Amino acid sequence: MADVALDRDILQRIARYRRRRKARLLFLIAPVMLETVALAILPIVWSQVHGGPFFMGLQPGTRADWALWSIFMALTVLPLGFLLMAWTEKVPVAPGPAAGIDPYRDAAASLSIAAGVPAPDVVSLAVPTVNALAFSRSGKWSIGITEAALAAGLTDQQVEALTAHEAAHLLLREGLSVPDRRARSLVTLMFTVLIIGPFLLASFMFGFSWYLGLACLAWTLLYLSWALPAGRRLRRNDDVLADTVASRLTCNPAALRETIELLEDLYTSEPAPFPPGAAYPDYLFISRAQVDRRLANLAAIEREGGGGGAISGATLP
Repeated sequence: MADVALDRDILQRIARYRRRRKARLLFLIAPVMLETVALAILPIVWSQVHGGPFFMGLQPGTRADWALWSIFMALTVLPLGFLLMAWTEKVPVAPGPAAGIDPYRDAAASLSIAAGVPAPDVVSLAVPTVNALAFSRSGKWSIGITEAALAAGLTDQQVEALTAHEAAHLLLREGLSVPDRRARSLVTLMFTVLIIGPFLLASFMFGFSWYLGLACLAWTLLYLSWALPAGRRLRRNDDVLADTVASRLTCNPAALRETIELLEDLYTSEPAPFPPGAAYPDYLFISRAQVDRRLANLAAIEREGGGGGAISGATLP
């Protein structure tokens, strides 16, 4: 591998991409933040208008109001329970040391020096396909190489190209995020404070009426129906941009293009039996997505003599 460092153009692309991901994340949580602010200022508005304490509008309500309010609020919590039960994605890391992984670790160490970042862990994955994956566990980024890839006899240049692509995802701060206890606790806290909390405050102010419970349930279902698909789109990797960064790291876009073509042939000829509902296949080096745009981008880089490529939508102004 050439002793190179990322130039200013690539660093700017990475910075722009990270900013755009953060902006999309803010856009994703903006509705609940606005709802929280709007309902949280109700006590202030109430006290200013009526000239009394925050909770002067509290009404005990009838038994029917209490019962319906309790039912609706309980139904509001159910989606959170279902989400936490379903959010159990695990990366199938193979136990024990794996034969043939040292070249990938050496490549990751060299690439990290070129990129000026700490070297990630490189582990073996018990996945029956010649592939690789960038993922995060407990806030620590790793590169996973499948056992089939370790046994495939890839050349040194192909090993470097495969590792460089996954290292590029780490530079872009994207990849599969494996949920842990801390993440699940944070989601639970945000759901309680930002979605349920304002309606609970309004109930204390204006009485535990059934329509407030229904409003909380309706708002929760409406937001989740929009936020969950939007969140999946937000978490998608930009493989085209990762290929561009990897080509700069290795100065060998041809090797990366050949690696994609080889692994794509193996992937399509022998489809892997992934577990139903598993998310990690969407983050693999070769996944269900089409690779035509990636190959076209690398071909453009080759024509430019190892330049930056100009097809990735994430890097265009």
